[in-house]
Amino acid sequence: MNPENPGTPEQPGTPAGQAGPEVHANPGGPDSGVPDDLAPVAVPQDLAPVIPIDEIPGAQIPVTGIPVAELPAVTSWPQAPGPQAAGQQTTGQFPSFQPAPDQTGVVPHAPVPESRSNRNLWIGLGAAGLVVVLLFVVIAVSLANPPKNENRAAPVRPSPSFLPPVATRTPAFTTPRIEEPKTVPVGQQVSLRTALGDTYTLSVSPLQLDLQRTSPYAPRAKNGSYASTSIQMVATQTKATSVMANSISFKIVYADGTAVPSTPGLDMPGTPLVTVSLSEGQKAAGDVYFDVDPARLAGAKIEFEYLGRVAAFWTL
Repeated sequence: MNPENPGTPEQPGTPAGQAGPEVHANPGGPDSGVPDDLAPVAVPQDLAPVIPIDEIPGAQIPVTGIPVAELPAVTSWPQAPGPQAAGQQTTGQFPSFQPAPDQTGVVPHAPVPESRSNRNLWIGLGAAGLVVVLLFVVIAVSLANPPKNENRAAPVRPSPSFLPPVATRTPAFTTPRIEEPKTVPVGQQVSLRTALGDTYTLSVSPLQLDLQRTSPYAPRAKNGSYASTSIQMVATQTKATSVMANSISFKIVYADGTAVPSTPGLDMPGTPLVTVSLSEGQKAAGDVYFDVDPARLAGAKIEFEYLGRVAAFWTL
């Protein structure tokens, strides 16, 4: 026992009554003789490990009245050899400290792992987009160039028929016979046929000269005298259409071939011939007027045209 401190056992190898080696409260202090880089680092009280007394070698469970070996205070965990022991140069930084795990195996105040970059995510998205684009390209090319089906069956052609062709009769188209213009003396009736096969009769009376207009304001004849002829037309047969009767179909043709057209019958004596379509059995009658030169009527003829074709002449 230490006489100065009855509760403290004497150090082994120390004579009685002589104090043991002085224990510094701060082993890493300036008077401890320990280098600063090897001095233990004080551990905060809230991080100091708690060691059950029954796990310490040589320790006894305290009992009232029985002295218990006093344990030295644990100030820090064993440190790894410093950079000088590994042949490295010190950088002047404070040595790193890793807290010890507690009884549950959890390291208190463990450093939070750094979050990883999104680089891998962007790489994956880019690869997926490239695959989608390539897929669309392949589909577009396939639709533009469909594969040729070489095994496709050839189109079935009808087999030639060995039956003799059946003769079909095509009705021959008969063009109606166009008659040559007829020339008859004035006053004689003629029978005429149209290009469509309709027939009719037509008669022309002799000319009446020196006609006077009924209105004093009517213009005078330019060629010398107004003349008129009475016309009578009868439709005898109409197969296709009707027969047309009108005054503009008549002309006076002099002996030298000069043609004088008909003149409107306004303010003229008699009954002017009006334009009319005749069906079979119908008749039209009226007067047709001309402005003629009486000195040139010798050898003249009255001409009748039907649908642009000369049909008959009446000599004067």
